[in-house]
Amino acid sequence: MHRRSAVLLAIALAVLVAALPLHIRALAQDPPVAPRLTIDVVVVDRDNRAVDALGPADFRVTLDGRVVSVTSALRVLRGPGAAEAAALQGARDGTRSFAAEPVRTVLIIIDQTLVERGDEARIVQAARMLLDRLGLDDRVAIGHVPVAARTPVTFTTDRPSAYAALRAASGQAIPGAAEAVQEVADKAAVDPSRDRGEAERILEHVLPPREAEALASVPFEDLERVRVSLGGLQGYLRGLEPIPGRKTVILFTGGLPSTSRTLGIRSDEVARMAARAHAAVYVIGVPRSRADRREVPDFSVLEAFAVKSGGTFNTLDRDANKTIERFVPDLSACYALSVDVAPGGQAPTRPLKVETTRRGVTLHASSWAAMHDDPADGVVWAPTPSAGASPDAAPPRAPVGNRRAPADETARARSPELDLALSRLTDYVEAYQRAFSIVVAEELYQQNVDNTSTKLRSDLLLIRPANGQSWTSFRDVYEVNGARVRDRDERLRRLFIERPPSDAIAQLQAIKDESTRYNIGPIQRDLNVPLYPLCVVASENRWRFQFTPGRRGESGGQPVWRVEYEEKVRPTIIRNPRTSGDVPMKGWFEADPVSGAIVETHMEAEDREVKGTFSVKYKRDATLGLWLPSEMKEDYTFVVSPPIGARSLPLVGRMGARATYTNFRRFQVTTEEKVKIEKEGGGGRW
Repeated sequence: MHRRSAVLLAIALAVLVAALPLHIRALAQDPPVAPRLTIDVVVVDRDNRAVDALGPADFRVTLDGRVVSVTSALRVLRGPGAAEAAALQGARDGTRSFAAEPVRTVLIIIDQTLVERGDEARIVQAARMLLDRLGLDDRVAIGHVPVAARTPVTFTTDRPSAYAALRAASGQAIPGAAEAVQEVADKAAVDPSRDRGEAERILEHVLPPREAEALASVPFEDLERVRVSLGGLQGYLRGLEPIPGRKTVILFTGGLPSTSRTLGIRSDEVARMAARAHAAVYVIGVPRSRADRREVPDFSVLEAFAVKSGGTFNTLDRDANKTIERFVPDLSACYALSVDVAPGGQAPTRPLKVETTRRGVTLHASSWAAMHDDPADGVVWAPTPSAGASPDAAPPRAPVGNRRAPADETARARSPELDLALSRLTDYVEAYQRAFSIVVAEELYQQNVDNTSTKLRSDLLLIRPANGQSWTSFRDVYEVNGARVRDRDERLRRLFIERPPSDAIAQLQAIKDESTRYNIGPIQRDLNVPLYPLCVVASENRWRFQFTPGRRGESGGQPVWRVEYEEKVRPTIIRNPRTSGDVPMKGWFEADPVSGAIVETHMEAEDREVKGTFSVKYKRDATLGLWLPSEMKEDYTFVVSPPIGARSLPLVGRMGARATYTNFRRFQVTTEEKVKIEKEGGGGRW
C-alpha cells in the first residue's frame, strides 16, 4: 500500500504545474482610459434574473443632490464564463460595451455575538450551500465576530480550508444572560467590568450626536454586544479597502438586541465604509429557533445598511437554497456607470442616488459614491468586434489562428443567457479538470456481455500528458475479479517516468491503451471513463456542437438548467475503429446555472454498427468541495456481422457496465492571499 501511494504521489506531482489556476488578464486589447468615477449598479427583473441591454439613457444618477450625466454604462459579467461571454456579446453588438470579472472576491462573516447558541449549524449549512454556488476560481475568505487580535483572514480558492473555517463558528447570544457578555468579552479581549464610557465612545461613531444620550437607557450587556458586532463589521470593511476591485460581503447575523432600537443607530456611517471598500454587503438574518424568546431581535438597522451598501437583506429560510437564490443573481452581473464629474478636491464619499427609467425591474446600488483607483481590479475588457468576425468562433482564449467556423448556425441569434451558460460550463470544466487532476478516486467497475462479466478495482486519475494541451482520464487497474495485478508499479513507471517529455502523442496513446486494457466485449472503446462527456464543452471542441436550452428544475435539491447538444461537424470526435467512420454524439448536461457546476451528464453515440448511451451522476463531496462522479452507466447495442460467404443473419448483441466511485483523496494545491486584523475597540483593523 505504501508503494502504491508513493507511485500515485509521483504521478500527482508530475501534473501539479498544469493544475495551477490560470487567470485571463486580457482578451484582445488594452482597456480604455479608466473613468473618473464609476458606480456599480445591479438590475434584476421580476424573475430575479439579471437585466441586460441597458444603456446610459436608462439610468438617472443624482450626486450631492445634483443630477449628473451618465456617459457610459459598461456591462460587467462576473464569475465563471464571464470573460468569454463578454467577448461573444461584445462581438455581436458593437453599440454596447462589455467587460468581465472572471474571479470574484467574496467575504463571508458570521456574527457569533448576535447568533443564538445552537443556531450556528443552520448558518454553516447555508454558508456551505453558498460556497457551492461560487466558481472554483473565486477567492473566498471566512470571518468571525468577535475578531481576535491579529487574526489571519485568508482569501483562497481552496474550499476545504473554507469549510474548516466555517465549522469553527459558534453562536454566543443567550437572550438576557450576562454570561454571554462575559464570553464575548473574553474572546474579544475586553474587560466587561470597566466603565461604560469605552462602549459609548465607539458607538457614538454610528449615532446621531443629539441621540447619544439614549445610551444611558440601554443595559451594559446590550451595549457591549452592539459594540462588538458593529465594531467587528467595521474592522472587516476597513481591511477590505486596500484590496483592489469590487468585493462581496455576506453577513450572517442574529440581529441587534431589541433595546438598541432606542439608540437610533445610523446605517449611513457603515454604508459609507462599505463604499470606500468598494463592497456590497448582503445581510442574512437568522431568526432565533427557541420558542421561549424573551426578546425580539432588531434587523432594521442591518437591513437599511445592506440596502444602502448596494446589497440586500434576506431572512434565512428553512430551505437555505431559496434564500441564496434570492441574491446570488446579483453576483453574476452589474453595470459600471461612468458619470461626468471630476474627482479632484471632492470628499471621500458623497451622497448618491441611482434610478432607472426601465419599468418592471429592481435596482440595487450604493447610497454613497467613493473614488476608487483600481488599476488591477480584475476586470477583463471585451474586444472591439472586427469586420466579418464570427460571433461564435472558437473561444477567445484560443489563438486566432486556431479559430474555426461554428457548427451552431443559430449562434448570432442565441440569447446572452445561453452564451453565459455555455461559457460557464467551459470555465467550470477547465477549473474542474485542474482541481480533479490532484484527486484520486477508487473505482469499482462491473462489465457484462451476455454471460461474461468482469469486475475491476482501479484508481482513477486525471492526467495531462507531457506537452499535452488537454486532460485525459487514466484508469489504473490494481485488481481483476479479485486477483491483484502484478506488474502494476512497473507499468506506471514506464508510462509516467521513463517516457521522454517530448513523446506526448505516444504517451497519450499509451495512457488510453492502458486504461482500456481490461475492457471486455466486441466494442473497442476508450470513452468509458466518467469525465469523458466533459470534452463536449472544452474550449477546443465546443465549436463542433449545436447547443439549445432545455428545461429548468432541480436535481437532488440543486437548481439546474439542462443544456442539450448535438455534434454537427465531420469528422466526429468519436470514430468507429473498425470502419473509421463517424460516430456523432448528442446528449445533455444538467448544471447549476450560476456556477456552471455539472451535476449529471447524458451522452448518446450511434452509427450503423453500434449505439451507445452513457450517463454519469455527480455528488457533492463535503470534504473536497467538488462535485465528484458517483455513478457511471453504459449501455451498448451492437451488430455482429457474419463471416463473408456465410448464410447466417447478423446478430444483435448487448453489453452494459456500471461503475461507482469512493474514497476520493486530494493532493493539495491552492491559491491564497493572507492579511491580518489588528484589534481596535472590540472590532479590529487589518
